[in-house]
Amino acid sequence: KRLTEEIASVNTRIDQVEKHFDKRLTEEITKINNRITQETSTLEKSIANLRADLIKWMFLFWIGQFAMLAGLLYVIKS
Repeated sequence: KRLTEEIASVNTRIDQVEKHFDKRLTEEITKINNRITQETSTLEKSIANLRADLIKWMFLFWIGQFAMLAGLLYVIKS
């Protein structure tokens, strides 16, 4: 009888440890998921800003190329 009580006591303690571990593990996974979501959002914003800057500089480059070509054609035609 005493052995059965000791086994039941150990099993109860194991269940408590497992519940605590499961809760802690779930909390840590939630923290990691939140951090990944935050970092992904930051990265997406950075990529969008970089893309906008790249498009702006592309247009400036092509406008400069067009102006140079137009000037060259004007000089050759004259």
